[in-house]
This record gives sequence, structure tokens and C-alpha cells, in this order.
Amino acid sequence: MSAQNPDTIDTSLTVTTEKPSTAIKNLPIATMIAYRRKGLSIEEIGKLVGCSKQNVYNRMKNMLAEIDSLDHFKDNRADTLAYLQTKLLNTLTDSEVKKISPGSRITGAAILYDKERLERGKSSVNIAYADYTKSIDEIDAEIARIEDEME
Repeated sequence: MSAQNPDTIDTSLTVTTEKPSTAIKNLPIATMIAYRRKGLSIEEIGKLVGCSKQNVYNRMKNMLAEIDSLDHFKDNRADTLAYLQTKLLNTLTDSEVKKISPGSRITGAAILYDKERLERGKSSVNIAYADYTKSIDEIDAEIARIEDEME
């Protein structure tokens, strides 16, 4: 039995009278994950992929907590990463920093500087303003030339 496309889930769930398969082999894990992320229960996923809810659970048991918390993590990613960064930076002692190679210290400082500027809403990339104004001037000249030809 082939699995349904998770993007076209029929939430009415047609219940079949066929007995679900009890074999775990070849259960489409990516499809089951997609169904779970759309909020379907283990039992509903089993019906859609044609196997028992126990088989679905067995196949997904090691990842259920991660799947169910993924959206929560994504919604709170910035705060989670800020917490981890603070924790990491607070564990560094002066003697540990001195043990880091000079190149790595410079790279780390540069990365932190870029991230700080990004968080403060400042530029983190330098743009050659002259190149853009030159391009605009060239475009304006081309427009003027085309307009002259049309008259």
C-alpha cells in the first residue's frame, strides 16, 4: 500500500475495514513525521499508512518528543539560542580564552561582533554605495535613450 501525500491529507479520515498490517518493515517515516507535524494522532497516522497504531508508535517512539516540540522550539529559537550563547560565554574563563589560538579568538570576536550588530538592527554587510548609484545612473540613461527613440 502506498502512503498518501502529507500535503493532501483528508482530515475526515476514511476508516477502512481492512485489518492493518502488523509488520514494521517499510513504514514511510517521512510521511508519518509530516502527518504528526500536521497534528494527527498515532492512530490516525496508522489508518492513513495502513498499519496499526502500535507499529506507528514503535517506528516513531524515539522521535515523538522531538517532533511534537519542534514547532515550539522554532517559535522560541531566538530566546533558546540566546540562553545557550550566554551559558557558553559565561563558562569561559580568562585562562581558557588565552588557550584558544589567536586566529580562533579573532574569528570568534568577529562573529560575535556581526551578531551583535544584527541584533541591534545595524548593518552586518558592507555595500559599495558607489556601485549602486552608478548602476542607477546607467539605468536612468538607458531609459532616457529608449524614450528618445520612441518619440
